[in-house]
Amino acid sequence: MSSILKSGILGRLNLLIFRLYIMNVLIVGGTRFQGLYLVDELIKSEHNVTVFHRGKHSINSRPGLIDITGDRDNSVALKRLSDFEYDVCIDTCAYFPGQIDKLSKAVLIKKYCLISSVYTYRDQFTKLKETSDLINITGQIPKEVTSENYGALKVLCEHSAYSNFGNECLIIRPSVIIGPGDHTERMSLWIHIVSTSHILLAPGDLSRTIQFVDVRDLAKFTIKLIMDSRSGAINVTGRKYSFQDFIEILSGLCGDTCKTHRLGWNQFKRCGLDNLPFCNNNKSEDYQNNLARSWGFKERNLAESMYDIYEHNKGSRISQKKYHELEAKILKLFS
Repeated sequence: MSSILKSGILGRLNLLIFRLYIMNVLIVGGTRFQGLYLVDELIKSEHNVTVFHRGKHSINSRPGLIDITGDRDNSVALKRLSDFEYDVCIDTCAYFPGQIDKLSKAVLIKKYCLISSVYTYRDQFTKLKETSDLINITGQIPKEVTSENYGALKVLCEHSAYSNFGNECLIIRPSVIIGPGDHTERMSLWIHIVSTSHILLAPGDLSRTIQFVDVRDLAKFTIKLIMDSRSGAINVTGRKYSFQDFIEILSGLCGDTCKTHRLGWNQFKRCGLDNLPFCNNNKSEDYQNNLARSWGFKERNLAESMYDIYEHNKGSRISQKKYHELEAKILKLFS
């Protein structure tokens, strides 16, 4: 038997063994939205899961789950994890490179998975694939995360991940994550205004494209990538939808009672509404997901995701003050 054939057989055997292996998984920040879906998927597959979080949100106790509270920025708190050895760490909330450095030094981790972002790319409005140029950040590292420096900080986190974990590093770059239970309320705000006030705004170029990924699809695919021993960076995003597609799906949630207000982009900005989620610019998104599809990514339809959010949110209100103010402005202008 040739050495190449032997190598191929051994590789497939090792992959099969890994797939059958019950992993010890550390999730940093697993008590909200994406983290909760990751925990659920891992527990369903009978892996052992440790969730390390600040204790601001509780997590349901169940067999196979270890709940440890602590601040990841505190080296003493990280020592609570030093008695364990983890096959995989999925880091959902790294925003500063030093956080990954500390984690690597304090905890024994074989493989590291960073949830990064497509907003790490330098030019946001061209065809963006995994090898496209990233933001180049110079100077001092910011001490706080803002919408302006978020992408640059994620780039630094990616550098730190590679520096600390080398080839045993998986970088997930999702687009905007949506789904039931999203505490950011970005999609929920649109659905709330349409379903309660029957007002639907259609600003700017309606042919421009937007891309989302459902949190449930992202969680399943993240675990698949780990089980398949994948490494490196990968875009995880759904297909492109035009803004026209988006408003038609929204309109369908409340039947024919919705009134659509068509606004030019300059008019929309003059109204002071360009902080409405998914409307901070009038350009198309084009994040390439060919690699994810070739590695088995499966996505649900955007209409299904939005309907599930609508059903999940029934009877609840938007909680964020900034969105209360935005909703009041929209009602005043268009009621």
